[in-house]
Amino acid sequence: GLLADGWAKVRLDAEQADRLATLLDEATSFFGLAAAAKERHSSVDANHGYRAMGREYSITPDRPDVNESFSLWSDRLDLIPGYEELGTFGGSLLAWQEIVAGISAAILAALARHFGTEDDLAFRAASSVQINDYAAGPEDRECLQDRHEDGHVLTLVHGTRPGLEIFVDGAPRASETAADELLVMPGSILSELTGQRIAPLFHQVRNLRLPDRQSA
Repeated sequence: GLLADGWAKVRLDAEQADRLATLLDEATSFFGLAAAAKERHSSVDANHGYRAMGREYSITPDRPDVNESFSLWSDRLDLIPGYEELGTFGGSLLAWQEIVAGISAAILAALARHFGTEDDLAFRAASSVQINDYAAGPEDRECLQDRHEDGHVLTLVHGTRPGLEIFVDGAPRASETAADELLVMPGSILSELTGQRIAPLFHQVRNLRLPDRQSA
């Protein structure tokens, strides 16, 4: 678990796994659109909706992440340009946000009890769902995303194909998720909240040159 290992896995029930599969199917259809059609849903600040490859990076801007992405903050579809045109993709994002918010709340409540507080962490308005779509990476890139930690409380991630590596005792270790699994990764904010008793989980995505990898 998070306290003993610094990471954990969550098993989804059948309905939750079905919502995840639906989201990934909808995302596949979206990312398959022409570039101009996707860019219609990109905000000026790049925080909402579509982000083209090269607009996000893990460490330095000269080494951008080798993936496109799409983000929904909280349940605010209206912050995404052209959100009315997203159709069932928008609905699947909202449905998945509800599920991961519930799982996150349960994890945080258990941690609060462990550390002797009953305070609720009001995280929903600052939460996001992000779908990443990875292309086969260039030959000279060892990693599609360089080693980093997420500056969040928690990240719940599902990857459809191998590539994600977590750092355990300073060394990278492959971490795959089954169709009904999420990996729970603590971020630096959770580390601060727990007095460094839970360290942020550093991770990277290795370039295995897979043309159809996604993560949620």
